[in-house]
Order: sequence, then C-alpha cells, then structure tokens
Amino acid sequence: MTLRGQALITGSLTKVRESIGIQLSMLMAYAKKFLVIMPTMSQTWRSITSIIQTNQSHSLWSSVTRRHTVLLYPSLNTKKYTTKEAIAKAQKKYTEVGDFKDGLAAVSKKTRWGFIDRTTTLKIPIIYDEVTTFSENLACVRKGKRWGVINKEGKQVVLYIYDKIFPYDRGLAIVILNGKWGMINKKGVEVVPLEYDEIFPFRSGLAIVIKNTKFGAINDRGEVVVPLEYNEIGSFYEGICTVLLGQKYGYMDTEGLMVIPTIYDEALHFENGQARVKKGDKWGIINRKGDKTISFKYDEIGQFNDGIAYARKDDKYGY
Repeated sequence: MTLRGQALITGSLTKVRESIGIQLSMLMAYAKKFLVIMPTMSQTWRSITSIIQTNQSHSLWSSVTRRHTVLLYPSLNTKKYTTKEAIAKAQKKYTEVGDFKDGLAAVSKKTRWGFIDRTTTLKIPIIYDEVTTFSENLACVRKGKRWGVINKEGKQVVLYIYDKIFPYDRGLAIVILNGKWGMINKKGVEVVPLEYDEIFPFRSGLAIVIKNTKFGAINDRGEVVVPLEYNEIGSFYEGICTVLLGQKYGYMDTEGLMVIPTIYDEALHFENGQARVKKGDKWGIINRKGDKTISFKYDEIGQFNDGIAYARKDDKYGY
C-alpha cells in the first residue's frame, strides 16, 4: 500500500473519531489488521466489504465509502442493566432466562441453551442441550448425552465424557460416570476417584460419601477424613453432625472425632448450642458436651424459636 493510501485511511479514521466519538485506538486496530493482511488497496477494499457483509447479522454497524476509502466502526451495546432489567429484556427474546451468576445468565431458544451478559449480549452461543449456572467462573454443559465444562469465554476446559457434572464448589465438581461418583478439579483432573455410590456437596469443609451402603466423609483434597463405617451421617451444623452406628445415634465433629457417643435412639442437629435427642420413648435436650440441659421426660419437643420451644407430656403442651 502507498503512503497516500495509508494517509487516506488515517484521515478517514480521524473523521470517524470526530463524528461519532469512537476511540482512535479501536479504529486503528481495524486499520492495522487490514494493512498487514492486504498488500493493495483493492484487496483491502474487497476484504473489508466481505467482513462487513459477514458481520451485518451480528452487533456490528458499518459504513463504506470509496471517497474516504473505508469507514468501519462497531455499534456495540455497552449498557449494563440491573439484574431485574436484564432478565426482563432477555425474556422478550428468549424462551427461558436463568439467574445471573458470575456476570452471565443462561438463556434458551426452544431446546438449546447459551449465555448472555448484563448488556443482554449473547456471549456464548446457543448450542447446548442443557447447562448449569456459572460457579467459580465455570459452567457445566451437556451436548447430546455427555457433560463437559466451559469457561466464561465459551472455551471447553473439561471433555464431554461424563454422564453428569454438578456445579463447582471449593474448586471441585462432583461427576458421575457409569453409575460411579467422583470429583474433578478445574482442569478436569480426577481428584476424587470414581468409586463412590453417591457424593453430597461440601459443608463445613467436608463432603459426605456413600460406598457399599456405608457413609463416610472426605475433604477437598479427596482424603478420607471420616472412615466409611457409619450407617448414616447427617449434615454439619455448628461444626457437628449426627451419625448412626448400628442402631444408635451420636455426634461427630469436622475432624472425624466422636464428640458425643452413639447412645441415642434419635438425634437432631445442633442449633444455638443445643440438640434434641431421644432415649427410649422420651425426649430431652443436650449441649455440645453431651450434658443434659433438659431431662428425658417429654413425649415431644418442638424446634427452638428465639430460645423457646414447645414440649408435650401426657397429651399436655407447654413451653
């Protein structure tokens, strides 16, 4: 290209900048691309015309004039709406609209899914059969019968090989393959082997696992913290969970240590430092040390509300 040709483009870009207020650096990026790729003005013209025609169906607004050689500038929607506004705007265009997570929301047209940002611009194409919301900047997506993982640019980061993938938590995602459960990290490496019958989400730093009908718990490094020897393990509340060993219930902490022995016929989770437990056919209340705070003499004790719970004894109720 001649110096005169370059000057014409630069002059045109300056006029565009002055007339529509678009930064010169953005326009020069287009110009430099064309100048490097196309050695002659005629080739540059044909290339740009082709690009304009190709992008007319996208969010690209262009104008061409032979007098000034080329005027090419994008008309981009940069307004960020509130969550409510963005969802309302997207609902006019898409079949379904999900919640925004990590700045993106899932949208569908008929049976396929993609993702939009808060400007309602489509950021990830509608090509997936099923998706989860983004979590830790990653989303689980299904194509056909197999699940994989993509990042916020739509790039695949985990292969489509799993029967199911659940959203990431603490850098790990629960996966299922051929009926067995495990966990993968953000690179798709299996941190927890596919050997469990079920895995529950992390709570208080531990995930409860089941294998051959026995319950245990693992940490986020895949290490077994609670051996798989229990008949049941409840969710952690206040750093303590119920466990069933044989026919009796007790309590265990997040280190896998028994803090209250398995001596109860029923046990409920801790709340504000106390738990309802049953011995024989009578209910009482214990503290975190296992000491009785209310004797085992009630037929029923309700849930505490502001430190008060109803109790029933011999068909009579009180507080």
